[in-house]
Amino acid sequence: KQWYQRRVRVESQQVSTLTITPAQLVALQGGSRDTTFTCSIRVGRVGFKLEDTQTINVWTPTVSISPSVINVYSIDAHSIDCEISDLPTAYTGVTWRPATNIANQYAITDGAHNGQTNAQTSTLDITPYQLQIIMLKTDAHSEMFTCEILVGKSKTPIRAVQQITVYNPTVTISPLTADVYVSDGHTISCHLDDIPEQRSVTWTTIDSSGGYTVTDGDLENLGQVSTLDITAGKLNSLYGSSKTHTFTCKIFVGTANTEIFATQTITLYKPTVTITTPSLDVFSHESHTISCILEDIPEPRDDITWDPAHQKEDSYQFNDGMESYSDHTQMATLDISGEEMEELKAGGRSHTFTCQILVGSLKTAVSDTQTINI
Repeated sequence: KQWYQRRVRVESQQVSTLTITPAQLVALQGGSRDTTFTCSIRVGRVGFKLEDTQTINVWTPTVSISPSVINVYSIDAHSIDCEISDLPTAYTGVTWRPATNIANQYAITDGAHNGQTNAQTSTLDITPYQLQIIMLKTDAHSEMFTCEILVGKSKTPIRAVQQITVYNPTVTISPLTADVYVSDGHTISCHLDDIPEQRSVTWTTIDSSGGYTVTDGDLENLGQVSTLDITAGKLNSLYGSSKTHTFTCKIFVGTANTEIFATQTITLYKPTVTITTPSLDVFSHESHTISCILEDIPEPRDDITWDPAHQKEDSYQFNDGMESYSDHTQMATLDISGEEMEELKAGGRSHTFTCQILVGSLKTAVSDTQTINI
């Protein structure tokens, strides 16, 4: 009897199946996450009802990364957050492509599941070293990263992506040092390269007393040129405090506002030309030498002029005195022969000679004179 009952039970089973399409599951979730389904039959003469239930919780996981496209800087580490939403339990083993956990390159964390929001955030951290490698890999300096999870019995992939483009900004000023004539004014050009967007440029050390004009410049082909213009009047004021001044051009980039900068140190010069005796009595039968002292010049000068004298044998002899240059000072001489003195006397008693140099890009004349009475 026991064997028969068991046999009847086995042979009397029937399985009814309800298949719910994905579209219908989405429709159900729109009304309520929890839906109860009842399977029932009626048996016997009186139609006794037999039933059982199953309550299903419908989840529709999503994966998102914002923004999907971003510019990053190689001097900064970069983190990508992958938001996984509508997740019933913690998900372990989030896949990031093409990244894997490698020291000093990538670090992947699955993140903790929040039971109240049913969400978790997986993070991919990319080191500056790896960003430099990405820059070297392709001319485009870009990489696409994919965050992916597999859900359901069929392991359906759900993914999101972020494309990064890596930039390595540089700031340069050339030359690093410059000799500047106070009379000229001065312009410093600061070149910003490999920048994806217009930058605001900071210049130091400048004050608010005037004499400076800063221009950020326009972005063109990932480059920008900022300029600092310093007036002659301001240079003259700076010269009074010190001969050397350093100016810094800088920008701040990345999430850490990292400072990138370049400098130029200028040395100011305000040349003077001095003839120590402005007026002198001389005798016509003797030769005469006029000494002209050039001071505060950055280099020896070979372009000294004497007016109205002209280099002429047996009349005038010029000596620039370049061999005497020392400590930014040089002494030039004009030798007037006795014969020339006689000729000058025939034309009049007083004669004025001017020693002159032209300085800077503006060719500013600096001079002094001596008048001789023959």
